[in-house]
Formats: sequence, C-alpha cells, structure tokens
Amino acid sequence: MNCLLCAFVAVLLVFSIGANTFQSRFSRSRFRSKINRKRNVTPLQSGHTYRTLYFDQKIDHFGFAQDQTFKNRYLVADQFWNQNGGPIFFYTGNEGDIELFCNSTGFMWDIAPQFNAMLVFAEHRFYGKSMPFGSESYKNKSVLNFLTSEQALADFTELISFIKSTIPGAAKSSVVAFGGSYGGMLSAWFRIKYPNIVVGSLAASAPIWQFTGITPCNSFYDVATATWARVSETCVANANKAYSTLEQIGADDAGLKFISSTFHLCDPLTSMADVYSFEDFLSEMYIDYAEGDYPYPASFLADLPAWPINEACKSLLTPLSGKPLLEALSKVTNLYFNYTGAAKCVDWKGDGGTASLRYLGWYYQSLFYSSQAREATLKNFWEAMLEGVRLVLEQGQKIKPTARELGLNYKTLGRYVALKRNSINIDNKQVHKRILNDEQEQMLADYLIQASRIYKD
Repeated sequence: MNCLLCAFVAVLLVFSIGANTFQSRFSRSRFRSKINRKRNVTPLQSGHTYRTLYFDQKIDHFGFAQDQTFKNRYLVADQFWNQNGGPIFFYTGNEGDIELFCNSTGFMWDIAPQFNAMLVFAEHRFYGKSMPFGSESYKNKSVLNFLTSEQALADFTELISFIKSTIPGAAKSSVVAFGGSYGGMLSAWFRIKYPNIVVGSLAASAPIWQFTGITPCNSFYDVATATWARVSETCVANANKAYSTLEQIGADDAGLKFISSTFHLCDPLTSMADVYSFEDFLSEMYIDYAEGDYPYPASFLADLPAWPINEACKSLLTPLSGKPLLEALSKVTNLYFNYTGAAKCVDWKGDGGTASLRYLGWYYQSLFYSSQAREATLKNFWEAMLEGVRLVLEQGQKIKPTARELGLNYKTLGRYVALKRNSINIDNKQVHKRILNDEQEQMLADYLIQASRIYKD
C-alpha cells in the first residue's frame, strides 16, 4: 500500500492565559529539577512486539579525524509490514531510552496494520544504551562535542540506508518520520534537511518555532499553566502561593520538620537552600503533570490516573493558606509520586539521569538549542542553565556556549511547506500551499538575518 501519510504536520501549542504562570520559579532553578523518574515500560498489546538491534554508527559524520564507531540501538517491528512496497514508519528518538518512547507511542502501532508498515524506533546518540564513548560519554566537552541534532539526524540517515540495503523488500519502501516533543522537532528537521531520505514527517507537540525572535520564551510555561487553569484558576493560585508559604514556614527548624513530615520526604529539609531546591522540585512536578495529563490511565512519566490534573486539583479548589495549604499540596505530590502506594517516601533529591530520561545530555543540549537559554531578558535562566551544565561536567570543566541559531541549518522552516499526498517534486511544478502570512514571513526573514550573526553570552 502506498503511504498516505506524506504530510509535514506540526502540532504546536503556543498560547497564553491571564493566570499567573509557573515560569517565575524556573528562572531561579539551577537547572531542570532532578525528579527521580523510574523506568516505566508499559507492556505492549498482543502482537505488538519488537526486536532490539544495534548498528555500527559513526561518531562523527562531518569530519575525517574521528573514525571510531559506536553501537546505535534501534527497535524493529515488522509483523505488519508488506515487503512489496510497504512503508517504513521511523521514530526519531528523543532525549532518553528508546524503549520508553516505543512503548508510549500508541499511534504508530495503531496505524501500522492499516498501512502495512514496518516500525523502526531509533535511539538518539548519548541516550539510553547508545553511548558513543561508553561510560565516558559525559566526561568532558571534547566528547560532548558530538552531541548535536545534526549528528543525530545523520545517524538516522545512515540507519535507514542500512535497513534498506540489508532487509529484502525494504529498498523501495517510502520512509515517514514520526516524533513528539524534541523527537518531533527532529522529525520535522529530518524532512527539511534530508527530503531525499524521508517523504514526510509527523511532528506532534513539537516546538519547532521555539527560537529567539519567533516565539516568546514564556510560551512553554504558559501552556503548562493553562493546562492547570482549565481545571481551576484557584488551583493555580494555591500552587503559586505555596512557594512563599514554604519559605515562611521553613524559616525555622520546626517549620522544616513540618514540611518534611507533611510531604513524606525521604531526606528531611535542613536549610532554606533545601526549601528553594524543593520548590524547584515542585515546579518540575507541575510541568510533568501537564505533559502527562492524558484522558486515560498511563505510566509514561509516572503511574497516574486518567486526567491527573483534575484529580490533583481536588484538594486545591478553595483558597488556602499556611499549613493547611501545604497539607493540601502534599496530596498533589503523593498522587504523582505514590499513586500505586508502593513508595515509602518522596525522593526529592533523586537523580534524574535515569535509564529512561537522561537529563545530563538534555542540560547540555538545552544550552545550545533552547531559545530560553539565549534570551537576554531571561539572563537569570541563562546563568542557571550554564551553572547546571558546569555542575554535571568534570570539576573545573568550562563550557561557554555561543548561540547556534538552527535557522541556519533548517532555514527552509520559515518559508513554505508542501502539504500533499505524495512526495514533493524537486522541479517545483507542483503547487505549494502557503502557510505563512506577510507579517510572519517578514518576522522570519528578520530572524534569519539575526541568525547569521554570532552571539556571545
């Protein structure tokens, strides 16, 4: 069957609301809070199985001095595939263990039988088990130099070429890229950068416009806050008020003991610095709630019920203050971290660099790709992110990033996208549907001019 999913679809959520957002707390955060996320691997439905394979991948696709390779993990499910022209649905791996995304991407599994498609889930370099330098992959800036989206996309092209050349019947298979969040950004850029490799891409919840001069840096936090505010504005107000309440009550030893006991913390708070870190921990929890607010029970980031924010807000629907506010908020943390009742305490100091989501790599990439990290008006956030990376690298290791405007590498993003059923003709004879108005085009043109300059922090 010919693949009908050859459209480039970007599902973006960028809007703001009147409620106060959670963003202000992130500007003080040292870096993305280290929530101890367990490795959640949900059993697949009957018949939804895959094979785990490895490909000898080049460490450097763009130079000649580095000729080493590493084992790049990928997963293959070909039980639905028609060897006589069936397409390949290719998932561009995110910042984590590829099994997590494979087992949480139901859409690809749902449509694979309809399209007689082969499913391939490729793991992103420096995440999961695809470590270019083994246990020393995060040793210093020399090795982290190979952790870029450009190298990752080149990995995908090499892997697809290998699959097509070694699996009988795959040579003529069209490839469609799929991805969500950062993986969605990769799938969109994959189509832009390598249109000869993939005939289309589907990018879900992918902030492909999230760059300086195109999208306001607060947009992500506005979206997260809006998810809570749709349930209750009072719930959001209570959550924001809890920060100052924690600082007031945590000003003495008795208050620190009360907070530690109320939230069932594995490691008690012992100072105001701990209170600030705990506030960052709560901020990350709110974001994760929003990212996992599914209409059905799920275990992507944590074991949660359907519509978890609706459940979480039940204890925060009326204005609260003082200790009653913190007692109510503790029910929110207990729901997220102990919905199954198996946890003995809340590990707020837990290491976020787990097998599922490796934060060390994402801290590093965020410095080079996040518009938030480059926005002059968020200098506190920039300094916090820089400090975070310095903390996770070797003692004394210095990395001073400069702005890397992706518009230079993926510049066609700001122009036209062909929305058609079949692959795009390179002779431009087919009609391209315009998706940007004059104002948007001018804004992007100005952005591309700015992107040609070199910024320093």
